[in-house]
Amino acid sequence: LDPAQHQENMLSRRSELKILADLYNASLAQEKIEYASRYPSIDLSSSLIKRDDNLLINSSTADNEEFHTQLVLSMNLFDGDAKNARLRKAQQNSKAISYEIHELKAELTATLTNLVLDLEVGLKNATLAENSIVQAEENLRVNRLSYQEGVTTESDLLDAIADLSRAKYNHVAAKSEVFDSYFRITRAVEG
Repeated sequence: LDPAQHQENMLSRRSELKILADLYNASLAQEKIEYASRYPSIDLSSSLIKRDDNLLINSSTADNEEFHTQLVLSMNLFDGDAKNARLRKAQQNSKAISYEIHELKAELTATLTNLVLDLEVGLKNATLAENSIVQAEENLRVNRLSYQEGVTTESDLLDAIADLSRAKYNHVAAKSEVFDSYFRITRAVEG
């Protein structure tokens, strides 16, 4: 289990981060559009008009055709600072998305770190639970022998059986926590 590799995989695979990255790129493009709107625009259009008064097909002459070309330069000298306001709004939007990406990355990284720590604790608890089963089995063996010799009571023997059952239950619960932590890590990194 390599936490650094899992973190790298998570940050490259998470769909939320991919969506925010696309939104950020779109907001940068919007900034460029708003900045470009400050410049004058030039429009060029051409048209060909044919006039045909003759009823015969394809009998027109070149004299009945007109070709028009129009070049339009438009520039707004003052628009009440609307273009600058739109540009500032686009820049603020880009900055907000950038902060959101940073915040989400920090949140996902912290969550992954906690999940890795949970897994490590779960593994230690599972090992400890295995050791407690061994101890409970030994305690039961000693209590059985003592009961057969008449040294201990039946309730001591039942307590030893209950301790073994509790130890086995704790072992199953610890293993369940390990699997839960493992699958939560897998889900976090979308692996």
